[in-house]
Amino acid sequence: MRYILLFLIAILLPIFAFLNFSYDTDTSGKKIGSDAEPENQTASLNFSEVSSDTNFSDDAESESDEGGNNSDKIDSGIAKPADNEPVKPDEDAVSPSKKMDGSEIATSISEYVNRIFNSISGTDPGVVESSSEIRHILPSATYASPSAFPETSTSVQPYLERLKNPSFVPLRNWDVDFEDIDGEALLVIEPGSQKVLYNKNIFESRPIASLTKLITALVVIGELDLKDEVTISKNAVDAYGEMGGLVVDEKLTVENLLYIMLISSSNDAAVALEEYYNSLRTDENSTFVWAMNRMAQELRLFDSVFVEPTGIDENNISTAYDLARLADHAFAIPMLRQIMSTAIIDVMSLDGKIAHRIVNSNKLLGVIPGVLGGKTGYTEEAGESIVLFVKKLDLSQADDYLIYVILGSMDRTKSSRHLIDWMGNAYVWE
Repeated sequence: MRYILLFLIAILLPIFAFLNFSYDTDTSGKKIGSDAEPENQTASLNFSEVSSDTNFSDDAESESDEGGNNSDKIDSGIAKPADNEPVKPDEDAVSPSKKMDGSEIATSISEYVNRIFNSISGTDPGVVESSSEIRHILPSATYASPSAFPETSTSVQPYLERLKNPSFVPLRNWDVDFEDIDGEALLVIEPGSQKVLYNKNIFESRPIASLTKLITALVVIGELDLKDEVTISKNAVDAYGEMGGLVVDEKLTVENLLYIMLISSSNDAAVALEEYYNSLRTDENSTFVWAMNRMAQELRLFDSVFVEPTGIDENNISTAYDLARLADHAFAIPMLRQIMSTAIIDVMSLDGKIAHRIVNSNKLLGVIPGVLGGKTGYTEEAGESIVLFVKKLDLSQADDYLIYVILGSMDRTKSSRHLIDWMGNAYVWE
């Protein structure tokens, strides 16, 4: 790069020098290498004639007067010309720029080129600035220590803590091949770190059957008093399905209806809870279904839509990923965790006359070690589905679990066993 610059300089400098010296005048007052301009416009550069009465310098005139000599003679080194003889001005005195011969020009260009070369090579000391050199002093800045920064919100802090202390557990055992387990959509996720450990069509929207009852339970426990009394209507008893065995006009608490709805997946109980909720609202738009979809938005379940509380309607749709988020919120509520972890329970009507023996539709609860609870669902359109909460294999903490979601399976129990076994071999937790 340095030699290229020197080559360009060697070419351009003679051109610039030629253009500069071309403005010097010849003895006839004509410009060299340029078209002649009117003489009155180039008076500062050349004079073709000078009158005999012209004083070339105010200083010369002043000196003549002080010496008492006649001003006809000028002591500026220029002899007065004879009468009728044109004056031939001294070019050194008249020309604004002194002419340089060829050797001087070559020397000047050589010095300039050497100066540039030394500047590029770093050997030129440069021009020494005077002591009055202007120095730009940057203002001093005061920086706050990290501890003085505002604290993050509580919702962000756990995420930041995971960044500070990243976990590389579990480790994938690549000696175990991936297995395509039966089901239209499957997901295994670690809720704390949000690590996805198994996934298949997890963002595909599809009918979810009775898994809808998870969000039904969230609305109920958030909006109703668990001790409230609910009278079972004929419309509730006529709902599709026989689970729960509710009787018209019997009275049950909201809490008892939650047990019946989540454990045996009773549609009767879900409709009874919806009716009771709507009976307390005067605004026709503030319905139970409206509350379900509002809850979905609050939980950021953006791929989920609900049209009724039981899951019978195939227009209740969601994704495996949304359902994992929904299940995680539900299982974090102690009451709902207790219900979904119950295998068998007897529920009595408030008058003690009607007993309901409720058996959990989750056949893995109490059978496979580590299964903490879950929720099942089935319709012809949705196929067999299940959400499970399963302890990690290290069993270090009771709350240290994984969420399993299986949608559209031919046999949810078999698929669940298969997936749990594969997870135990495919990941190392130590």
